[in-house]
Amino acid sequence: MSTDSPLRQRWFAWIYRYVDRVQKPFTARTRRHLLGDLEGDVLDVGCGPGTNFEHYTASARVTAVDYNPGMVAMARASLASGRARLATIEVRQADATALPFEDASFDAYVSTLVLCSVP
Repeated sequence: MSTDSPLRQRWFAWIYRYVDRVQKPFTARTRRHLLGDLEGDVLDVGCGPGTNFEHYTASARVTAVDYNPGMVAMARASLASGRARLATIEVRQADATALPFEDASFDAYVSTLVLCSVP
């Protein structure tokens, strides 16, 4: 099954709903520590369902991207539910290997949820 197969994308989005809930209690403190001081324009590559969103502060303007349309939908739903309490966040579908941004467009780069799905 290829990495961009619709079946794989749906399965991965479905399974991550569970993983996100299970891992959150164990990783929240570390995420707060790593993300809480970021300022300026932040690129969150492989944002998944928006797990990092609640840890960004008002000092961050976040562009969150994910290749999987199911994850993009979950991340947008996460924003709609109020998960991002402080930061301004825009969610877009994009391929991490061909990002639609100019070089040096961001002050910080975050990629905490993507490595498990790199082919």
